[in-house]
Amino acid sequence: MVAVISTKQYNITYGMLLGTSIVTIGILMYYMEYLYAPPAIFLPIRLILPILIISFGIWKYKNDIETPLSWNDALKVGIGIALIAGIIEASWEIILSQYLVPDHMDKMLALQKEGLHQQQNLSEEQIKNSIELSKKLSGPLFTIPLSLIKSLFFGFIISAVAGAIMQNKQKR
Repeated sequence: MVAVISTKQYNITYGMLLGTSIVTIGILMYYMEYLYAPPAIFLPIRLILPILIISFGIWKYKNDIETPLSWNDALKVGIGIALIAGIIEASWEIILSQYLVPDHMDKMLALQKEGLHQQQNLSEEQIKNSIELSKKLSGPLFTIPLSLIKSLFFGFIISAVAGAIMQNKQKR
């Protein structure tokens, strides 16, 4: 009889690892005062980190189970990791924008407005409408669900690709 290994321990372990890694990068950016204009090195690190940790979590699960890895199991592990990491990342965003830098959204909107002014093909009315829409969508009620959706979407993509690559196919 083959024992079934739950994906929960992999979701929590690697989700916490990914989430704390993302928060660590955020803390570094905060203390180095790079919140609004980060150096180019932060983007590749921020993009590669989820790929590595989610793929490693799926690979570890694949090595620990006694049955072949299915694509569905890879998705369960990967999306679970992304969900835990997304919750941690959303929590960091709340702490950052509500407590550490209460005027964070105002600064972001000012940078957005400056960028829109640099585009010659936008009228003042279009710029004003864009800023007003951004203000409406910048509260925690919108940023938390959007952060989770973003995390789950990219987690799904990474899991689907990693699962397809690592999937064990039965010979017929």
